[in-house]
Amino acid sequence: LQIDTAEQNQTPSLDDTNLSPREKQVVLLLLQGMTLRQVAPELGLTVSTVSTYSKAIYKKLGINSRAELFLLFGRPQSAGATESTMKK
Repeated sequence: LQIDTAEQNQTPSLDDTNLSPREKQVVLLLLQGMTLRQVAPELGLTVSTVSTYSKAIYKKLGINSRAELFLLFGRPQSAGATESTMKK
């Protein structure tokens, strides 16, 4: 089985992950540079709940830090992407 080199170099999409819709919302806000404390009121959650989501996200994606999250998904996502994910 050979994988096209161009395909390997593409930045993955959140749609390609097994994250829940809420986890995707958290990721999009984190990629905008928000802290866990800023994400919490944005989504109507406690900081503790956002932290729990963050840990689950890292585990599902096989990463250990916010820096790795940025490396995995590239540049911060646009606000428009957040709105479209939140409507789902």
